[in-house]
Amino acid sequence: MSRHAQSQKLIAAACAGATLLITGCSTSNASRNTEQPHPVTVTVANSFIPKPINGNAGGFMIITNESDTVDKLLEVKADISDDVQLHETRDGKMQSVRAFDIPAANSRSLSRGGDHVMFMNLKRDLNVGDNVQVHLIFEKSGPVDVTFDVRERTSR
Repeated sequence: MSRHAQSQKLIAAACAGATLLITGCSTSNASRNTEQPHPVTVTVANSFIPKPINGNAGGFMIITNESDTVDKLLEVKADISDDVQLHETRDGKMQSVRAFDIPAANSRSLSRGGDHVMFMNLKRDLNVGDNVQVHLIFEKSGPVDVTFDVRERTSR
């Protein structure tokens, strides 16, 4: 191989190495950062639905946010209703809201007479002892599947 051909190969190899080095160095730490932020984690307790009497049902639970970041309950899905709403009760009146804030390192209780989930136009009858699978979607925690027990109307 001639000296000129060897020089060209050496230059090509050096350029390829420099390109790899520059490309690798130009990737910002933001896109290659292996350090993950603290995940937002919610847990749900005491989830239940009182036995419905009019084709709609309220859903109640205690949502605990175990992180140091506020989260939001954005949506609720269940096979018992195509229309599941988040309701708040203010001055004795229910109104639909877009989301519920779940405070950082704290709990939010969805309870009778207050904020709750409303399952509208139930697709089937619910009886005491039934279990309803509910899919909660949080802004930061993502999806959480919960089983709601159907209880007597007087249960808490």
